[in-house]
Amino acid sequence: MNDEKKEETAEDIKKDIYARMGINSRVLHIGRVPLSTFTDFTAWAKEEFCDDYGMGFRHLWDCYMGLIPTGIEHIEAKLDALEIEVNALKALLASKKEEEKVIRMADGKVLRRD
Repeated sequence: MNDEKKEETAEDIKKDIYARMGINSRVLHIGRVPLSTFTDFTAWAKEEFCDDYGMGFRHLWDCYMGLIPTGIEHIEAKLDALEIEVNALKALLASKKEEEKVIRMADGKVLRRD
């Protein structure tokens, strides 16, 4: 019971110090980042978010949470359905071209076949 009170007090003191210094207590340090990735990320964050790495991270996280948890199975299913439709249209178009090559007279005679 006494330990919990000390932790709360220490946390309050920490928040108070951060508030006085103007520092946000939510800090994230990421290590072992490849140099090329770090350079690309910082350039992107500078261009898109005015050097705000936190907002860059937030954007990446939102993209991740939007795509990965829901999975991409529904996208793959729609692509498969679209592929089936395209193949059916290609087959229909090819059959129409074959029909156009044959010219028939009213009496059934074929005039030309290419």
